[in-house]
Amino acid sequence: NEFKQLREITDNYTVPGDVCESYEAVYNMLSEIDEAYHG
Repeated sequence: NEFKQLREITDNYTVPGDVCESYEAVYNMLSEIDEAYHG
Protein backbone atom coordinates (compact mmCIF):
# COMPACT_ATOMS: atom_id res chain seq x y z
CA ASN A 1 0.00 0.00 0.00
CA GLU A 2 0.99 3.64 -0.24
CA PHE A 3 1.85 4.05 3.43
CA LYS A 4 4.18 1.05 3.32
CA GLN A 5 5.99 2.69 0.42
CA LEU A 6 6.14 6.01 2.29
CA ARG A 7 7.62 4.29 5.35
CA GLU A 8 10.30 2.72 3.17
CA ILE A 9 11.10 5.91 1.24
CA THR A 10 11.17 8.14 4.34
CA ASP A 11 12.97 5.67 6.62
CA ASN A 12 9.84 5.38 8.77
CA TYR A 13 9.11 9.13 8.57
CA THR A 14 12.53 10.20 9.77
CA VAL A 15 12.71 13.95 9.18
CA PRO A 16 15.94 15.10 7.52
CA GLY A 17 17.84 17.68 9.54
CA ASP A 18 17.99 20.37 6.87
CA VAL A 19 14.31 20.91 6.05
CA CYS A 20 11.83 23.68 6.79
CA GLU A 21 9.10 23.42 9.40
CA SER A 22 6.44 22.79 6.74
CA TYR A 23 8.33 19.76 5.44
CA GLU A 24 8.65 18.43 8.98
CA ALA A 25 4.94 19.05 9.62
CA VAL A 26 3.99 17.01 6.54
CA TYR A 27 6.16 14.09 7.68
CA ASN A 28 4.58 14.23 11.14
CA MET A 29 1.07 14.43 9.70
CA LEU A 30 1.68 11.44 7.43
CA SER A 31 3.11 9.47 10.32
CA GLU A 32 0.04 10.21 12.46
CA ILE A 33 -2.35 9.25 9.65
CA ASP A 34 -0.42 6.04 9.02
CA GLU A 35 -0.55 5.16 12.72
CA ALA A 36 -4.28 5.92 12.92
CA TYR A 37 -5.15 3.69 9.98
CA HIS A 38 -2.60 0.93 10.25
CA GLY A 39 -1.48 0.92 13.88
